[in-house]
Amino acid sequence: MTTVVDKWIDVELAHFDITVDDRIDCDFNMWRVRLRGNRRGIYVISEPETDVVIYVGRGIIKTRQKMHEHKVLNTLPSYFSEPPAWKWLREVRGADMEKWHLTALYLSAKDDESAMEGALIKRLQPLVNDETFKPEVV
Repeated sequence: MTTVVDKWIDVELAHFDITVDDRIDCDFNMWRVRLRGNRRGIYVISEPETDVVIYVGRGIIKTRQKMHEHKVLNTLPSYFSEPPAWKWLREVRGADMEKWHLTALYLSAKDDESAMEGALIKRLQPLVNDETFKPEVV
């Protein structure tokens, strides 16, 4: 079954003529098993059942997923400030990582990461990205 995330990833990859080095799709709670090494790329955290996109990001994917897990579990180290959007997700909307899906794309060029991240944030309107977070609307 093709999801909204899959559709827009395919559209934007074609638009920017980007080749994916590797793609990993897994339940969010399986990221520790499925992600290997310190590879950079872009990723989308979503709830496939509802077509809700939680977050779109880029960077060293394994490190970023660990931070997102800490945000949801409210276990961030004290030297990090808690992002308001993640606090809202946890305390108001409810964050059920068991329902989440991770799509990770490993790309060759950092420029491709930037282009894809920006385009997907614009298209998918994730709940907790700073660019799209609107607690009064949700």
